[in-house]
Amino acid sequence: MNERDLLLRRARELLASAQLLLDHGDLGSSVSRSYYAMFLSAEALLHTRGIAPSSHRGLIAAFGEHFVKAGTFSREDGRLLADAHEQRVAADYDPALRIPLDQAAGLLASARAFVDEVERYLREHAS
Repeated sequence: MNERDLLLRRARELLASAQLLLDHGDLGSSVSRSYYAMFLSAEALLHTRGIAPSSHRGLIAAFGEHFVKAGTFSREDGRLLADAHEQRVAADYDPALRIPLDQAAGLLASARAFVDEVERYLREHAS
């Protein structure tokens, strides 16, 4: 299995983990896993162009530069990835933060859609 496929498989595993965490009320951890599913699928996408950012912000910027500005993915996709990162940072590092259930569930739904869209694109356009 190539690196791209390994990243996508791990993204799917993280979506499953995010659902389990959501179901058990660990909303912050669910948010974190949802973001990382998006992160890894974007990483798989960038990998097809030989791009390997060294940071989260670098990955978000590279996704925007190479896939959003090019019109391959929507501006909304770029915003979702950036917003998910902000939510993940808050969830992981703010011990007083209490994430609402609808926010965590919404991010999980967005993450599923994002990963689906990346996989669809890769099936159609990447070797």
